[in-house]
Amino acid sequence: MKNFEELNKTEILDRMLSSEFGTLYSHLDIQGNIDKIIRFLDGKLTPELLPVYVQLYEAILEYILMNIIK
Repeated sequence: MKNFEELNKTEILDRMLSSEFGTLYSHLDIQGNIDKIIRFLDGKLTPELLPVYVQLYEAILEYILMNIIK
């Protein structure tokens, strides 16, 4: 897997937003649709906390899919 610096050299990444959990970047496919969203951990979210963040994110997404989007 490439690190962010390597990916940023080979892909055109558009900065979407910054937060204390890192900066979000998007990558567009050839039709102009977002095909990748990348979170660069440049904030308070450290790599050690990433598994917990992913679990929370997945739980929230599951809740949204099961309870809001029907």
